[in-house]
Amino acid sequence: MRAAQEQTYILVVEDDEPLRELLTSCFSEEGYRAVGLANGFEALSYLQQYSSPCLILLDWFMPKMGGEQFMAFQHQSATIRDIPTIVMSASPKHISDIEATGILNKPFSVDEVVELAERFCS
Repeated sequence: MRAAQEQTYILVVEDDEPLRELLTSCFSEEGYRAVGLANGFEALSYLQQYSSPCLILLDWFMPKMGGEQFMAFQHQSATIRDIPTIVMSASPKHISDIEATGILNKPFSVDEVVELAERFCS
């Protein structure tokens, strides 16, 4: 495991528990530390307590606080606004005018998410 990976982590914000667990397991198998949370509200609470991740994978449609609301808070916060954020969605055409680092269309491959980890967290 590289030193950068030991000190940083990937935050997976996804309400679908099997997908969230699959993503965090995938990152772990590749040597990255990953934290999975169920919605944007949990993510904001977590980010107030812990260091910033090297990457946020953010589902767009979630209960309690979805991606759009999370990103509105993120862009207003000096401490988390610069964290690379990739929005995940099965309906990317419904996502408009966002300031995300990128959009990951569901379904996606394991290779695609590993490539993101390598790009932002190595």
